[in-house]
This record gives sequence, C-alpha cells and structure tokens, in this order.
Amino acid sequence: MDDVPEKTRRNLLVVSSALVLLWFLNAPLYGKATGLFDLSPGDAWRPWLAAVLVLAYFFLRFHTSPADAEERAAALRRYWQKIHKKKEIYIFSVSTAALARGSRPRILPFLDPKRAPHILVQCDLGRDSAGEVSDFRSNEVVVLWYRQPDTAHAQTNEVIKGNASLMFTDAVRIHYAVWSEGRFFWWPVLRWGVPYALSLAALAVCLGSIYGGLAIY
Repeated sequence: MDDVPEKTRRNLLVVSSALVLLWFLNAPLYGKATGLFDLSPGDAWRPWLAAVLVLAYFFLRFHTSPADAEERAAALRRYWQKIHKKKEIYIFSVSTAALARGSRPRILPFLDPKRAPHILVQCDLGRDSAGEVSDFRSNEVVVLWYRQPDTAHAQTNEVIKGNASLMFTDAVRIHYAVWSEGRFFWWPVLRWGVPYALSLAALAVCLGSIYGGLAIY
C-alpha cells in the first residue's frame, strides 16, 4: 500500500477489512500460520496488539488528512445548512398552527396566544445583525407582535426573542425531512461513515482477541 495522503481512506479500509476478515474466518495467528513466527496459542494476543498499533496509525492518517478533513467539514456544513432551513420551516408551521387555534405553541411556550392575531413568527435562527447564519444549531427565534393584524410592514409594538423548545421527536422529524428529500447525503455516509464504522469494528475485533488471548495466557 502506498502511504500517501491521496490514499489514506483506501489504506484504512484495506487494513480494517483484513482484520475483520481474519476474525470472521477464525484464522489462527499462532504456530507457523503467519509464515514468520512460531507462536504458541498463549501468545496469539501479540499479533492483535501489533494490529491495533497499525490500525491506529492508518486511522489517524485518514482522520487528520487535510484534504479529507476539509471535504468532511464542507459536507457537514451543507448538511447543517439544510437542517437549519428545515428547522426554521418546522418551527414556523407548528407555532403558527397552534396560534391560529388560540393555544400556546408547545414549541414556543413563551408566546401568549391572546396576541395571536397580531403575532408574526420569524424564525431567524442563529442569524447575526447582517442576516447571516452564525450558528446553525441555534434555537433562538425572533417573534414580532404588530400593532395591527395582517399588516406585515407596520411599526412593531414588541420584538420577542426566545428559544424554541425542540423535543427529540422534533429533531427526528427535521432530520428525516432532510434525508427523505433525496440521495445527496448517501455519498458522504458511504465515503466517511463506512471507514469509521469499519475501523471501529476492527478495533473491537482486536481488543476482543487480545482479551481472549490474555485470558488463555
């Protein structure tokens, strides 16, 4: 394997897959099976310890690769941008529907339903004074209470800021809405999720084999 920055992902996949395959096939790493050393069954943990060190090296090479790190950060930013947009729409629709019924929105409990005809919910989540999003995970909502109902450009009587009370089920709905839109995020999951998951499985295999070998030893 060429240990170059362009092939860190491939190298990690090869090493992790090989370790998981050795464990799955129950290949013995003692005796003369390795072709290099004559190990007793009690020393079978030693190759797995060496494998952990090799796996850690290739994992760190992949995880700290500048090109991969930059690409992962860009993909995560695009993902949180979509989540942010869906969250704004979700908070607006849920709270507006509750206010129309004259009830206090569960998601915006600081709103008084008695002002419902005059309230305009603006979900400017995590935006700075210039309107740019500075925090994609912010739940702060800006609510305008107008003097006259149905007057979008009238002078406001009050500006209310508060945090949306999002439950776990709300977060699941928002994330599901983004994932169900298309296949855009499947490639990042395959590109980075598989190496991380496979390396974690390989580490578990190695640690389990070391523990089993030491128990025999």
